[in-house]
Amino acid sequence: MKFELKYKQFGDCSILVEWPQNINKTILYDILAFKAKLENSNFFTIEGLTHAYASLLITYHRRNFNFSSELKRIKAIYETLKVENLPKRHLWKIPVCYDLSFGIDLEWLSEEKKMSIDTIIETHSSAIYTVYFIGFLPGFLYLGGLHELLTTPRRATPRLKIKEGAVAIGGAQTGVYPVESLVVGTLLEILLFAFSMF
Repeated sequence: MKFELKYKQFGDCSILVEWPQNINKTILYDILAFKAKLENSNFFTIEGLTHAYASLLITYHRRNFNFSSELKRIKAIYETLKVENLPKRHLWKIPVCYDLSFGIDLEWLSEEKKMSIDTIIETHSSAIYTVYFIGFLPGFLYLGGLHELLTTPRRATPRLKIKEGAVAIGGAQTGVYPVESLVVGTLLEILLFAFSMF
């Protein structure tokens, strides 16, 4: 499936490629296949490729960047894209402790969702999540695949600190905090439970 992409010059030496603004695996796999194709296409002018939920930032060496000519090249490459050529994926099992001493918002979430704590645990732990990308903190996993019953808005007032190993829900995603973190703005999600990454 080919998507209608938007291409924008981004700063002096980058092109931002945007897919439809949805978080889903079909878009992710399309982005990853396009990224892999660019990585293997002998583009000596490309300095970096950074993907997010629905975009790919292509950064060029400044001295070689010409927006119009590079745009033609990447559009031609996208047209020949075959998404079945994806890199091998791995399945990791993450041990999570749902004890209330760790899950400081678990009781609140149970009341908010009108679900028993056991049902929340079963729903959250039975899903297979997809790592969409890693960022915000070194090793922070942005995970898609959260069951819609657990979708929860971000906190209106964020916590000042999150402990290492916390697993959180924010909107329709869940994430894992690899290190203790101070929070900037409203980045912080609903803290549920914790595990040790190391």
